[in-house]
Amino acid sequence: MTPWGTGSRMRAEMERLSANPRHFHLFLEYSTLGVRTPGIRRKVRGGLETYRAGFLALAEEVLPDAASPPADASTASTAATLSTAEGLAGVAVSLAHGCALQAVIDPKRFDAHQHFDAAAGLLDGWRQPPNGRQSMDAP
Repeated sequence: MTPWGTGSRMRAEMERLSANPRHFHLFLEYSTLGVRTPGIRRKVRGGLETYRAGFLALAEEVLPDAASPPADASTASTAATLSTAEGLAGVAVSLAHGCALQAVIDPKRFDAHQHFDAAAGLLDGWRQPPNGRQSMDAP
C-alpha cells in the first residue's frame, strides 16, 4: 500500500498548488529576494518549515512507528529512508513543489494528474529490493 492510501491527499495537494501557477511564481520571486534580504529569507524558510510540518503530521499518521530516522542513516536504503516520517515528508514536499514548478514553466499544457501518475511510476520503478541497494541510474 502506498503512503496516504491511494495517494488522494498527495494528488489533491499537487492539484491545489498547480491550479494557479501565479502563487508558486510569487514564491519563487520571494525566494530570489531572500537570497540578499535576511528578513525575507527568514519568512520564506519559516513558511517552508510550516508547510513541511503539515506533511510530517500526515506522514506520522501513516507511519506511527517510524517517526524517527534510522540509527545508522549512512547504511539506510532508500526504502528505509522513505519509511521514516521525515523522509516521507521531504519526498512529499519535493513532489508537490516540483508539480507547482512545472505549472509555472508550462501553464497551458501542464496536467497535474499526468504529473502525479508519472511521478508515481518513476518512484515505483526506483523501489529498492528489501536486501540490497540500487543506484538511481541503474536500468
